[in-house]
Amino acid sequence: MNAPPSHHPSRRPILVTGAHRSGTTFAGRILAESPLLRYIDEPFNVNHGTCACGAAFTYWFQYVTESSGPLLQRHLQHIIADCDSPLSTRALVKDPIAVFSAEWLARTFTMDVIVLIRHPAAFAASLKRLNWKFSFAQLLGQNMLMRDHLQPFAREIRDHAAHTKDIIEQAALLWRIIYSVVDGYRSRHPDWHFVRHEDLSRNPVSVFRNLCRGLSVAFTNGMRSRILEYTGSGNPSAAPQGEPHVLKLNSASAVWNWKKQLSSSEIRSIRDACYDVSALFYSDEDW
Repeated sequence: MNAPPSHHPSRRPILVTGAHRSGTTFAGRILAESPLLRYIDEPFNVNHGTCACGAAFTYWFQYVTESSGPLLQRHLQHIIADCDSPLSTRALVKDPIAVFSAEWLARTFTMDVIVLIRHPAAFAASLKRLNWKFSFAQLLGQNMLMRDHLQPFAREIRDHAAHTKDIIEQAALLWRIIYSVVDGYRSRHPDWHFVRHEDLSRNPVSVFRNLCRGLSVAFTNGMRSRILEYTGSGNPSAAPQGEPHVLKLNSASAVWNWKKQLSSSEIRSIRDACYDVSALFYSDEDW
């Protein structure tokens, strides 16, 4: 299947990705306040099952390439194009699970890409709060992903796939893997938009206004109102235990929740494990 023709910047689909728990839902929902954007939620999610077209994602964080994805390309084409949607709308795909396929998606569908980055301790604290564990066999079973991107982590991935690790160790390795790949994206794709969750939380109006400018999306009063509603100081500073999708938080104070949610030994463990990659995105002062 041939790739679709390039679009004018104001018509290109948008991908919002990054690690899960990095603010992709928040960013996607705010941008989708634009009446010209059509929100598409996690087409790579394996829990969606098999589509009527016969396509299904079989791995979490599935790696799709030109050689592996003809059926998935047709599947995503009808999701992104969606003949039933108004011609004036532009697809916005929110999918952290697509992070390893971001380059393929950008090439195949001429997408603008936003990548969210979150502090490794905050990522780990969020997974711990939700008790979200990860099977590294999901990565190990993808030979092309291991070959193209994850070979430096092969020994650790095999170890985690073979032996049960605690959730902090799992989070640290998964963060390193995802953001080592993201760092490669930064060098290869200077036109993509890389946004730290912490910057988005502390200065949401300014960051979203700049994002909209770069995406050729109008920054509307409705968008600004929703940002203030979701991030205002009157909102709670922390999400309830076990609740994954809480969009209304006092975002400026919630940035540092991990310091209360993790023990000093857990923070030290995450910092030591992630430092080789985290230093590319965060300074010592961010710890």
